[in-house]
Amino acid sequence: MQEYRLGKIPWADVDKGALLYSPPGTGKTSFALALASECQLHLVATSHAEWQGSKDGHLGSLLAAMRKSFAQAKNNAPSLLFIDELDSIGSRNDFTEYRDYQIQVVNGLLQAIDGIEGREGVIVLGVCNQPDRIDPALLRSGRLERKIHFPLPDARTRLDILKHYFPSLSHDEMLPSVAGRLAGRTGADIERLSREVRRAARASRRDVSMDDVIALLPSMSIPDEADLFRVAVHEAGHAILAAHLEVGTVVSVEIYDFENSFPPEGTNWGRTVTRVQASGGFQSRGSMSDNIAMLLGGMIAEEIVFGDRTTSAGGSNESDLHSATRMATEMISMFGFGESLAFNPGAVSEFDRGNLWRDTISRNQVNAILSGEYERGKQILSSSKPLLLAVALAIKANGRLLGTDLANLMQKSERH
Repeated sequence: MQEYRLGKIPWADVDKGALLYSPPGTGKTSFALALASECQLHLVATSHAEWQGSKDGHLGSLLAAMRKSFAQAKNNAPSLLFIDELDSIGSRNDFTEYRDYQIQVVNGLLQAIDGIEGREGVIVLGVCNQPDRIDPALLRSGRLERKIHFPLPDARTRLDILKHYFPSLSHDEMLPSVAGRLAGRTGADIERLSREVRRAARASRRDVSMDDVIALLPSMSIPDEADLFRVAVHEAGHAILAAHLEVGTVVSVEIYDFENSFPPEGTNWGRTVTRVQASGGFQSRGSMSDNIAMLLGGMIAEEIVFGDRTTSAGGSNESDLHSATRMATEMISMFGFGESLAFNPGAVSEFDRGNLWRDTISRNQVNAILSGEYERGKQILSSSKPLLLAVALAIKANGRLLGTDLANLMQKSERH
């Protein structure tokens, strides 16, 4: 925008749209406000809910309110049109109820955004929590073409946020530990914590202390020694299969006790970091199968060592089971690696996961792939149980095992 204002580039060379996406509370709205201020743009803030709440909520009223927002942005150019909750509009591929109404809303938004082209000075910024729910046509080049992910703050960022809200404690040696214990929390969560801490200090008529902060930290589950060993076994399963199947280069394997060590982001008790070299954009059936076996390696290792497995491999969209199921689904519906060569990427909707259970043909094929890779991984790890235990014990003892150390243990195991 600065170069455009100075006449160094034409408006045609300015990106006219972007999508910000992340979990709630990570600062998307604050970023949009800062962006408008930094670029000296007039801010027009709106949302799908605001358009829908216009007058009677009738389709005509909603579309009129939408067009009014775009007109307001144009009349105040250069401007930033900020559209919150963009994912609530949905995608034409996923509508079931009120389909005609919803399609008209998406079409109206497409027309409004396309109208921006040739109208100098208006940038459209969409914000959402679930980008997969947005109609793909909105994200094509020339519309909201840039996609910017706002991740949960990592340990360093959480520490910086704490220093911002607690400047008097910025040099306290306990603050990094506090940042570690806030793993998985958003910037909004930390801001709320700061308000509660200051309120407690005011009630006692004194300055904020580290004791106040620690006392009001949200409770979290801390792994004990048995938990840490199980996590070490779980991660060892991933690491050994990754190396054995050459899924990628294992960089490190880590576990976290949440007292002396903390995950860089999220709340997982462990992780296996691998580096995968680019393969020209293609994957073979074998390479996808190897990835699935590696993803299931943690739960396989638990079963081999403990005779049972825990919930650690499932329960969320970031879990091993979710990733493995999604990859298996893509294999049969998109890449012809199932019983049919038909291309049907919409066979299983990301937003109607129950469809996989209703579609017995797809379910059976997905389950066959998952079960087959589970058994293959189990055979590999069962035949290498001493190595599995040695790797797990090394991870448990040190909290972190480098890929080179893993390679040495595997070579030593082969010699025996």
